[in-house]
Amino acid sequence: MRETKCATGITVERRHPAVFRTGWKMLQSVVLMILVLTLPVQASEGTMGYEGGISVTDRMVKDTYRYREVVFVTGKPVVLDGTVVIKKSMKVGLETATYTYNLANVQQQATLTRVLLFDTAVDTKNNGQLTRSTTLARIPTEVLKIGSVTYTLSSATFTRSDLTDPKPSIGYHAGEFSGKKVYRVGTGADVPSVTVLSSGKVYAYDQYWSNTQTQKVKLQVSYAKKGEVKWGGTAEVNVSASSRQNMQYRENEPSQISFDGGYIRTTWDESVLSYSATFPEFDKGGIATDYMVTVSNRLELTTEPVNERLMVPDIRHLKGHWAEKAIHILYGLEVVPGSGEDFNPEKFLTRAEFVAQAVNVFKAVPPDPNVRATTTAKTTASKTGDTLPFVDLKEGDTYLAEIVDASDRQIVVGRGMAYFRPDEYITRAEVMTIAIRALGLGNLAAWPYAVSPFADNDKIPAFARNAVSVCAEIGVLEADADGRFRPNDFMTAGDAAELLYRLINYMGDDLVTDYREHTTQY
Repeated sequence: MRETKCATGITVERRHPAVFRTGWKMLQSVVLMILVLTLPVQASEGTMGYEGGISVTDRMVKDTYRYREVVFVTGKPVVLDGTVVIKKSMKVGLETATYTYNLANVQQQATLTRVLLFDTAVDTKNNGQLTRSTTLARIPTEVLKIGSVTYTLSSATFTRSDLTDPKPSIGYHAGEFSGKKVYRVGTGADVPSVTVLSSGKVYAYDQYWSNTQTQKVKLQVSYAKKGEVKWGGTAEVNVSASSRQNMQYRENEPSQISFDGGYIRTTWDESVLSYSATFPEFDKGGIATDYMVTVSNRLELTTEPVNERLMVPDIRHLKGHWAEKAIHILYGLEVVPGSGEDFNPEKFLTRAEFVAQAVNVFKAVPPDPNVRATTTAKTTASKTGDTLPFVDLKEGDTYLAEIVDASDRQIVVGRGMAYFRPDEYITRAEVMTIAIRALGLGNLAAWPYAVSPFADNDKIPAFARNAVSVCAEIGVLEADADGRFRPNDFMTAGDAAELLYRLINYMGDDLVTDYREHTTQY
C-alpha cells in the first residue's frame, strides 16, 4: 500500500488487488454525511437535497443555494459547482418539492443539469409527531457531460421516510432514504451503463437560533458493458454545512462618543465536504486494472459574513458584574425589555417577567423558506374572557401576549387549577422546568426520576428533578460554591440573564457541536 498527498490536498492511496478484495467483502457501500446549520434563519431540513452535496444560501436570489457536489460515475471523483433552486408547495397532507440543479467544472469540461420532483405525504399522529413518506413524483431528468462522454439518466427510484417531533422551540427530525440511478453512457442502442445504489440516514433540527441537518448515505457504483460488470467502487464522503454566529465586543476608538462600546453579531454560512473514494486504477486506455486506488480530499463553501450591531444599553452601574456580558447581550437582542439603566441583578423576577424574557429566547420554529406562501381568507380573534389560558389573566395585563404565546406552545402550564400566578416570584426549579419543556429534551433524563449532581438534590421538587438534571447535563446550569442548586430560591434577574444567555449559546452553538461530533464525527 502506498499513500501520497498532492499539492491540491488530494490524498491517493494505492492498494494491491489482494488487499482490496478482502476489503470489498467487508464494505460494499459509501458513507456520505451532510450537516447543515443556519442562524438565525428558517427551516433547514432538505435544503441540501439528497444527492450528497453541500450548499450555502444565496442571499440575492430567493429559493437559490450555491451548491457543490462530487460525482463518481467515471470511477474518479469529479467536483461540480453551481446552484440548486428549491421550490415547495404544501396542500393538506401533501408536500411537493422541485430541486433544479445547474452545475459545472470548467477544468474537467463537465456540466450537469438535473431536475427532481418529490411528493411527500405528511401524517400527523396522536402525540403531535409528524411522519413523512417521500417518493419521486416522476422520473428525474439528469444529463452529466464529462469531456466527450455523456451520462444520461435512464431510470431512477427514491424513497424517504422520516419523523418530525415538533417541540415548543425546536423541531427534531430523523429518517432514512434509499435510491437507485442507472445512467446510459454515450449514445446508441447498446451502450454501457453506470448504476449507483444509495441508502442513508437523516438527522436534523430546526429552530430560530440555528438549524442543523445531517445525512449518512451509503453508495455503491458499478460500470457494466453488455450486461457484464467491468468495475465497481465505493466512496466515503463527510459533509458539513452550517450557518454560524458569534458576538464580539468592540471598543469605541474615539473617547468623546455618546455610548460605550457594544457587541456585534456576525453570521455566516460555511460548508465542508471531505471524501474518501476507492475505485480501480485505470490504464492508459481507460481499462480498469486489479489495483484499487483510494483518493481523499476536503472542499469548502462559505458566504461573506454579515455584521449586525446590537443595541448598547445603559448598564454602566454593572461594570465588572459577573453577569455584565449576558445582560448587555440580552438587551441588545431585545430579550430583556427596556434600556438597562434600572436593571437590578438582585431583583427577584415574577413569573410573568421571566416568561416574557423566555419567549424571546425560545422563539417559535421559523417556517420553511422554500414553501410557497398561500393566501387564505381567515378571521382572527384575540383571546379574551373565557378564551384566555388561565383564569387569573385579563385583558390589559402586562406581558399578556407573551404568557398566551408561552401557553399556546406549551412552554408554561401554570401552577395548577388553571392559575398562572403572574405576580408571584418564580423559583429556580420552575425556571429549569420551563427551559427543558421549551427545548423538548425531557427524554434525556433517567426514568422515572433523574438524580442531579447537586448537593441539595433531595430538595428539588419532583416535578423539576428531571429538568434540573438535563440542564446540568447540557451545560447550562452549574452548582454554586457549595455545590448546591437552591431549587426553591427565587430566580434573580442576574441569574436569569446568565441562564438565558447560556441557553442561546446552547441552541446556537452547542447543538451544532453535538450533531457534528456524534453524527458526522468531525
